[in-house]
Amino acid sequence: MILIKRAVLLAFGILAAAAALFVGIYAYHLVVASIPAASGSDAASAAKTIAESVLFSAIVVATLIILAVAAIVGRSLFLTRELDKIVGMSRYHDFSPEASLKKLGAIGDRLSALYRNANAISESKSLKISALSELDTFLVLNLPSPVVIADLTGRIVHASRSFEEKVELDRNQLLDANLGTVIEGLPWNEVEMELLRRRIPVSRKTDLGELTFFPIENRADEIAYVVCSLEKAEKMWLPESMRHDREAPAAGAGAEHRPRRSVIGGLRSAISGFRRGTRQ
Repeated sequence: MILIKRAVLLAFGILAAAAALFVGIYAYHLVVASIPAASGSDAASAAKTIAESVLFSAIVVATLIILAVAAIVGRSLFLTRELDKIVGMSRYHDFSPEASLKKLGAIGDRLSALYRNANAISESKSLKISALSELDTFLVLNLPSPVVIADLTGRIVHASRSFEEKVELDRNQLLDANLGTVIEGLPWNEVEMELLRRRIPVSRKTDLGELTFFPIENRADEIAYVVCSLEKAEKMWLPESMRHDREAPAAGAGAEHRPRRSVIGGLRSAISGFRRGTRQ
């Protein structure tokens, strides 16, 4: 199937039909004008018949061109409607476009093959992400130190067993709850604003003790998650993105501090490494 703009196709069809009619009319007048006035009626009648045949052929050719262009434009409109319908139905999770793509002919077969390839890649990524999610849950649950992970709104997505014991709440009560309501005395809005400004670990004193909040960024440099721990930042192995205060001057003021590694820091680094693996 040849894909072409409808406006260009219509213009080409009109010009081609007009050219065929022009050639037919011109040939008709040329033949009629070439008939001598003194010629016999049989010769004049034969010449006129030829002229009329040429004119009729030109009209037939122009009509065929117009019908062909109309058929192509109609097919193009049909393809556009079907593709719009597929796009609209693709919002549903269980929608399979292959039945609809069969109506599109050869281009539908190619789109169907493309969909299958993309779907296979998406399914592979989905399985990998689900496995990494289970791995994250396993690692966080078994951390010896109280650790809780939330998104930027404060909604809890993971919590260690030791954190559950610390706040005396079970897992079902913690998940999807807000950090500001679970941890008394925590000014979450203030923590959120400082994390967004500085992009480095932030500490706050609460009823549970001094908590440190670590911002976890995605590859678009947006904070996706916040890790809350009772361990201080100096005891954690921090990635490069957490070592530089975004509000601090660009010029360095002394040697870079390299914190020592801890068990919690090692697990934290492992989780970050697996998350980065899904981005590639």
